[in-house]
Amino acid sequence: MASIDKLRSAEEHFNCLAENILKLDDVKGRKWGIPAVKRHIDTTRIAINRAYEDPTESNIFAAQSMTDLFKSYAQTKGVSGMRLANKDTQKKLAERNQELARIDSLTQLANKAGTLAATKDMIARSTRDGSSVAVLFVDLTKFKPINDKLGHQQGDEALQLVAKEILETVRDGDIVGRIGGDEFVIVMSNTEPTHDFLAEKQKLTELFDGNIVYQDTEHGDYPIGGDIGLAIVAEGETAEAAIKRADHLMYEAKQIRHKELEREKEHASPAPE
Repeated sequence: MASIDKLRSAEEHFNCLAENILKLDDVKGRKWGIPAVKRHIDTTRIAINRAYEDPTESNIFAAQSMTDLFKSYAQTKGVSGMRLANKDTQKKLAERNQELARIDSLTQLANKAGTLAATKDMIARSTRDGSSVAVLFVDLTKFKPINDKLGHQQGDEALQLVAKEILETVRDGDIVGRIGGDEFVIVMSNTEPTHDFLAEKQKLTELFDGNIVYQDTEHGDYPIGGDIGLAIVAEGETAEAAIKRADHLMYEAKQIRHKELEREKEHASPAPE
């Protein structure tokens, strides 16, 4: 008798949760009446009905277990106990998920989506207040040997080191993002429309000129360099176009560096006899 009473209590709780979860909107404004939710409801209801039809201890226990499982599932959708999560809670959860979707989990910098969004915001602000915006695209050099010789864990540590060093070099308020495996973007603004961002670029150039060194206790030091492209955002230029142009300018800088290295090798080679 006591087991049947527990079953009735579990059924009452389940019915309330099932009713509420079907009324609840997800963050996109849609109802949760989707196949996955209905499948959870139907499976739990079958277990409860079986327990009533054949009230053995094992059937009642199975029904109670299913209602507990459904309770946990409902909580993930914003339903707690017999109360719906309010709209403010749903909104906060949605905003938090959106924020996390714009963060690079390895470096805690902005990821590609976050960098693009921040660039758009900075350009929009510059349009309003007449400030200038620059995008610097950094592609790491001498990084591949760390991954190849030491492993990906050490490679991840090296990327975290690079992120830390960039953050300590740029100005407060500058946006730093990691948009690819070893590609970083820095977005900065200045209140003066004709501001020359070459000084900021020079600081980064000096940083990547032997001042970032990943140290491995077993294999020694690995200096990390970087090729940099600087694009001053033009009037009417989109964030996507500015980042793409900075990427192109970085590639041009890389090509120039390669040619200089080739010339140095040629001059260093002994003259033919």
